[in-house]
Amino acid sequence: MIQKAFAQNLSLLPSQGDLVNKIRTGDIHLSDIPAFISYFIEISIAFAGMIAFLMIIVGGYQYIIGGVYSDMREQGKTTLIYAISGFVLSLLAYAIVNLVQLAATGL
Repeated sequence: MIQKAFAQNLSLLPSQGDLVNKIRTGDIHLSDIPAFISYFIEISIAFAGMIAFLMIIVGGYQYIIGGVYSDMREQGKTTLIYAISGFVLSLLAYAIVNLVQLAATGL
């Protein structure tokens, strides 16, 4: 008997393609709510991570240019600290959402 890997046993949750098709056709049921919530949370976390990464680049630029302007150097340092904190927080949020989703679905 062939056993499936853990990642292959996600048949209880609809795939993202199924969610998109259900939104397009309007075939949405009450049982789809957890999948929609999970989908939108993952999109939000990904968006927050992209913004944090962009701010890391901006903060690095400010810090490098700050060699000429001391005020900009301090501003760049502060931006880098907050951006790295936001990036780590978005990674932790993604991990927590996945853990809660696994615990709630019983996979």
